[in-house]
Amino acid sequence: MTTETSSTEIKHDIVVTAKSVFLDDYSKTNKYLFCYQVTIHNQSKERVKLLNRHWIIIDSNSHKDEVKGSGVLGQQPELEPGASHQYLSFCSLDTNFGTMEGTYEFIDSQNNTFLVQIPRFFLAENLMNLKKQNSRAVLL
Repeated sequence: MTTETSSTEIKHDIVVTAKSVFLDDYSKTNKYLFCYQVTIHNQSKERVKLLNRHWIIIDSNSHKDEVKGSGVLGQQPELEPGASHQYLSFCSLDTNFGTMEGTYEFIDSQNNTFLVQIPRFFLAENLMNLKKQNSRAVLL
């Protein structure tokens, strides 16, 4: 069974949407694999370039990992006004529930750098249980 979550953030006219899916067929005992898809849409009137990423990943044991680096998947995409960039990646947890969130650092055509939040989204093996426990969660 696969379950999916989604959340969206808008800042500086950059829209970031993140979705995750639990990959039951690829998960093993005490290792839970999740695929996540991020879409970045430039709704501003100028070109922007994604410079860096910073992820905060927390599992249900409160174990926190931080991932920092240049671009995404070895790329620093440039987005013209109205353009989008979408990519898929993976996350492995020792527990069947966690969260991911973070920031992207961009630079605009005026050489101004700014941060855009990557909205928190859930990594969950079974969202029906999550939905019952937390009615404020944003779920698909």
